[in-house]
Amino acid sequence: MNLYLATFPMHLNGFLDRIQVEPQDEPIKLLASFHYFKKINFDDLVKNFSRPPMIFADSGAYSAASQGAPVDVDEYAEWLHQWKHHFTTYSNLDVIRDAKGTAKNQKRLEAKGLNPIPVFHTGSDFKHLDSLAKEHPYIALGGMVGQPRPACLKWSATCMTRTKDQGTRFHGFGMTSREVMESLPWHSVDSSSWVAGAKFGQVTLFDGRSWVKAKVGDKKEIGKIAHLIRFYGFDAEQFASSARYSATKGHINISILSAISWRRYEKYLAKKRKILSSIYDGRPRRRERS
Repeated sequence: MNLYLATFPMHLNGFLDRIQVEPQDEPIKLLASFHYFKKINFDDLVKNFSRPPMIFADSGAYSAASQGAPVDVDEYAEWLHQWKHHFTTYSNLDVIRDAKGTAKNQKRLEAKGLNPIPVFHTGSDFKHLDSLAKEHPYIALGGMVGQPRPACLKWSATCMTRTKDQGTRFHGFGMTSREVMESLPWHSVDSSSWVAGAKFGQVTLFDGRSWVKAKVGDKKEIGKIAHLIRFYGFDAEQFASSARYSATKGHINISILSAISWRRYEKYLAKKRKILSSIYDGRPRRRERS
């Protein structure tokens, strides 16, 4: 199970690059969208990390469309070619709720010598998924952001059930529902939930089995999880006092603390995946595209 932290350029200079990765642990995993990272020099970016991060490159089509700045497929292709030596994997430029348009972009990128992961959206005819599964071992599922959790769970499970004979592996875009993450054998997901703490002034940590929360500036609440904050290598007093939190740029440390906690959660998900992945038992595995 690979959990990519959906991030923005602001999180990579003095934020996530401050996390020290132990030799036995996997690198930090990031999702970087073309829409936000098109002006970033990845050669310089990776130098700031103790170990080069694993990067999932995405077009950012959803964010771009919501901001009235559509992504050009040729510009996206040029960006992928320029930096793909730093990308662990990358996805197609999907057209929201348009399976034919998405398929057209897939072929255009492949014609340019690229091998993007195809994207299948909620609301699309499952026949398109059946066709994709015959040719691609790794497919990204999109369109779930903002959708009801039960609907996302049912739809994702249907996608996995329909393709189990092919042994297809799936990536879940914009995964914010922990129930959906924990109930299905995802190969990978990405989530921006890890940045919510800094936005709302809340410490949210994984204790190895579940998530606990405490409001910044609430000494009593912070006190209840102080031992866990210290476990992650931080001073709980920084979050117990609003004044100290502001004076020490606590929003940066709360983001780092959250990212480390999500890395621990990733290990928990990996264990669950081993149990859930039994639906693939006895079926041939195909080599994944990168």
